[in-house]
Amino acid sequence: MDVEFRDKTLALIETDRAAETRLPISVINSLRQKLVVIRAAPDERTLRNWKSLHYEKMGGDERSIRINTGASAIWLSFSAVQNRRSTLF
Repeated sequence: MDVEFRDKTLALIETDRAAETRLPISVINSLRQKLVVIRAAPDERTLRNWKSLHYEKMGGDERSIRINTGASAIWLSFSAVQNRRSTLF
């Protein structure tokens, strides 16, 4: 799938400027790993079947994947996949 970032600050996670996002390093590392999985997935069913992602449907056409476990869970929501494109919030 192609990944498109809605927030330009979040797009910095994949660059050397990831520290500018002010996110903990554990979140940055986990998000980078999840982005590799999302890009490698041929379709949404692959993400749904991968239990360790904790893939969930949200309201409307949004989906979520757990990024980090800890005191507070951080969720990555993306719009329903159309033409192998997902938008990350």
